[in-house]
Amino acid sequence: MACAEFIGSQVGQGWQLVDAVVVHRLGRLSRNSSDFQQIMAELNAHNVPVVPVTQQIDMSNHMGRVATNTITYFTEFKRGSHREHSAIQRVFDTESPRLRIAKSPQALATQDL
Repeated sequence: MACAEFIGSQVGQGWQLVDAVVVHRLGRLSRNSSDFQQIMAELNAHNVPVVPVTQQIDMSNHMGRVATNTITYFTEFKRGSHREHSAIQRVFDTESPRLRIAKSPQALATQDL
């Protein structure tokens, strides 16, 4: 609701209500499925469609909503796995040089030369 109030406060600046929200991909709208659901509920309450440019999904029917939910769940999964990978990488980067060499056979081979 804060967004609608902000837009309403900017009417004097020439702002208008939104006819549609255009996104590159649905996963870019939010990387959290519960946030995505809240955003979609707010937009649906105001009859504002979301139009993904690179994905041809009709969100007005049941199959389109299932596809949308699947995409957001995979996006959230990808974000979580990236976070875990980054944490593991930080551990390897802070460990001793021997551990860094052990994790990379190519590095070990080039050091022997």
